[in-house]
Amino acid sequence: MGHTLDDLALLVDVVRAGGVRAVARAQGVPRSTVSRRLQRLETSLGVGLKRKGAGLELSEAAQSSFERLARLVDEARAVSDELGNRQPEPRGVLRLATTMLFAEHLLPGVMAKYLAAHRQVRVEVLSSTDRLDLTAERVDVAIRSGPLEDLASWTSKKLGPATTVGLFASPAYLKRRGLPATLDALAEHDLLVSTTRAAGTQWVVQRRDRREPIRVLGRLHSTSENLLLSLCERGAGIVRAPAYAVADLLRRGKVVPVLESTWVSAQIHLVFPLDAPPRTRAFIDCALEVLGQKG
Repeated sequence: MGHTLDDLALLVDVVRAGGVRAVARAQGVPRSTVSRRLQRLETSLGVGLKRKGAGLELSEAAQSSFERLARLVDEARAVSDELGNRQPEPRGVLRLATTMLFAEHLLPGVMAKYLAAHRQVRVEVLSSTDRLDLTAERVDVAIRSGPLEDLASWTSKKLGPATTVGLFASPAYLKRRGLPATLDALAEHDLLVSTTRAAGTQWVVQRRDRREPIRVLGRLHSTSENLLLSLCERGAGIVRAPAYAVADLLRRGKVVPVLESTWVSAQIHLVFPLDAPPRTRAFIDCALEVLGQKG
């Protein structure tokens, strides 16, 4: 049995809304009408929708097929808008990959504005200390800092001015252990090190007129950068972090700069496919508006 785009879009909308009530209200039709169409679709497609309280959800077996269907419906709607000379409405699921520190300190302002402006979009934030495989993870847009690897069919935009990445410690720690005067002196100190596959146990620093990685032996290693900052504030050691992540601690005098001449700058980028859908373009515009654009 053939199915129209409207039929398939109904299934996508109902699953995303978690039930028929919101869809019926949006379409201005009785709930019974939506329910009957949905039941016919379930029967003909063999899709198992599980009733959960007042809502609906897909069976685990149907989830993979649904994700493909949802992307096709979103694309079809965008093409329809373009053919009708209408500005395509952002819709669907935006998958965003970013670092934990960016998600904690800079993303909330962007995301609040984006969600308020685009009611038809749902968002999945993948925050990690490691660089994800953007294609394998079906990422729509990634926020990355520092050098970018060559990604075929992907492009990037600079997000705001470059941030500074440096070393910080609490006044209590430096009073107890002393201020290191050189990079070599760090070997005598307690270092709080972010452990990632990308960075390993190296810190990139400025030494005279060039950048270079130095190997560090941490007193404590963790994939939780927020844990490292919290321990630094409590006098446990020296941490390396972007300036935006310690701005509040600096302002309150909880941490102070260490070896400022060794700090480096790192440009933050938005990385996205060349054929990014409207939901991704809308997020990029929102991020640039909130955090500023450079270049």
